[in-house]
Amino acid sequence: MNVQVVQPPLHFSPRSGPTHVHSPEASFVTVQRRPPQIVLVGNKVDEERLRKVQVDAHCAFAKQHDLKAFYVSAKTGDSVTMMFR
Repeated sequence: MNVQVVQPPLHFSPRSGPTHVHSPEASFVTVQRRPPQIVLVGNKVDEERLRKVQVDAHCAFAKQHDLKAFYVSAKTGDSVTMMFR
């Protein structure tokens, strides 16, 4: 989410929208919203034999539904931060 302070000073009313204000102390903050990014995360990257879903099925599902696919390890933390980039 990007937050941006817009100048000149504006006042926001839910009924009328943004309007100019004569007060130099006033400011209007806009929030630019983007659709949420949805990812498919598989666990047990460190213990392949314990996985319930194999990598090829995981990747096929992600591709079919236009998702980014990741495999992580909750135990070691491997690849967890990569999901948030």
